[in-house]
Amino acid sequence: MKPNLSIKYRLPYLAIFLLSFLAFPSSMVHALDNGLARTPVMGWNPWNVFKDTINETLFRQVADSLVSTGLAEAGYRYVCIDNGWYNAPNANSYNTTKFPNGIKPLADYVHGLGLKLGIYTAWDSRKKEMRDAAAWASWGIDFVKHDAWMDSAGNTAVWTDMRDAILATNRPMVYSIHFRDLKK
Repeated sequence: MKPNLSIKYRLPYLAIFLLSFLAFPSSMVHALDNGLARTPVMGWNPWNVFKDTINETLFRQVADSLVSTGLAEAGYRYVCIDNGWYNAPNANSYNTTKFPNGIKPLADYVHGLGLKLGIYTAWDSRKKEMRDAAAWASWGIDFVKHDAWMDSAGNTAVWTDMRDAILATNRPMVYSIHFRDLKK
């Protein structure tokens, strides 16, 4: 059965689409004009399947699969290492059992395939942003997923401090935050 595409049936959807621009004006967009993430970042993240039972071999296999299946050519270019890679509370020290060759050789491998490498960090990095961002830059990280929460006073410095630390490295890294409001 062919869907009814008459204007009568499309108007409600068009109205919702247009109203979304009024509800979220461009003045609410907080992004740096640095040329990164001009289109949605697409890639692979292990959290929902593997949680923190990850290792270097898994990421090499995933990078190979993104290329061999054509997903990389379709735009899926990020291989993101989620939680479980570092020696808590040090997001500048990787787990040598899971990543025996280190993060830099993994990044080099991923980059050699024309892909980008992402990494996860959490609230543990608070007040250590400069140290952690410098380590990630030296490893060749291209994307940072920051799992950080607004504190009970509504303070968002946790995000701006990490953003500033990443910018200070002079390495282009997409910065993505996971927002959760602790006041609720």
